[in-house]
Amino acid sequence: MSDESRERLLSAYRATTYRADVEGRSVDLRIGAAVALDGPLAGLEWAFVTAANPGSRLLESAANLLRHERLKARLADCDVVLFEGQGVPDAADWEPEISLLVLGIGREQAVAIGRDFGQLAIVCGRPGGVAELVACTQSKS
Repeated sequence: MSDESRERLLSAYRATTYRADVEGRSVDLRIGAAVALDGPLAGLEWAFVTAANPGSRLLESAANLLRHERLKARLADCDVVLFEGQGVPDAADWEPEISLLVLGIGREQAVAIGRDFGQLAIVCGRPGGVAELVACTQSKS
């Protein structure tokens, strides 16, 4: 992927609302914005991840749903709390992506999972911090 294409995608990711349904209320996260999470969210590291459309290549809904179920199964073995969500782009040229808000997951583990599911980037945060776009680039040995 060219640097120009990668930057276009990262710009699109920054122009997205990462929305989760948390105990009956909608929580919206934006890259670079402060995150004031309360209740079960307070004090935990978190990540917003998807398995849909790996490498930002559009897949059929059924394929994305299957990948989402695999992501949930993978996370079921971790000591985390999951909330269903969607990445909702500002632009009308991309559909919202089925996603998960994962509470209690460290950045390294979340990036590894994103990479395993073919994602270019995920969203991460720490208590009292801002939502950060984090690349899932292959680590160099």
